[in-house]
Amino acid sequence: MSPLLSSLRQTLRPALKQSVRFNSSAPKPGAEKKAQEVLASAQKTAGELGKNASQLWTSAKTSVGPAAEKAEALLGSTLQRLGPTGKKAAEVIGPARQSFLYNFAVAREIVKQVYRAELQPPKDIATIRTAYETLFRRAVDIGYWRSIVQSGEIAKVGIYAVEAYGIFKIGEILGRRQLVGYPLH
Repeated sequence: MSPLLSSLRQTLRPALKQSVRFNSSAPKPGAEKKAQEVLASAQKTAGELGKNASQLWTSAKTSVGPAAEKAEALLGSTLQRLGPTGKKAAEVIGPARQSFLYNFAVAREIVKQVYRAELQPPKDIATIRTAYETLFRRAVDIGYWRSIVQSGEIAKVGIYAVEAYGIFKIGEILGRRQLVGYPLH
């Protein structure tokens, strides 16, 4: 557990223990004094939380600082190269630039993690070879086709086939750079 969370827990614990349940029908004697004590404790806790939050903010700025400054410099110079439109965009984006750059950096790291975990192609030939051998063995095995028809998995296999065909066709359209036919000029 981080030191910030443990200090936060220690500062909040007394306030949580001192919570008071107020009865709306008849005030108990000393309830007002107890409420004032709880309020003072909450104000003290809020002050400590503010101090901890400012420490967290400064540490975040120092750790993200160089990358954010580099991205900001790159983004700023790019917008300036765009001329008057770029300058106007820089003025509009200016107040939100830091948060935009931070969110962009976070999104970039998430995309990297997803790519590494899910989308990265296999690096060794043995894995690719095993996958294609399995596909070929299943394609020519009549027993496999009977079992997927009986279990109802034929619908899932059909959907996968339609997806593969669709991806192939989209790639073909992109390669031709037009929807139908090849350019003849």
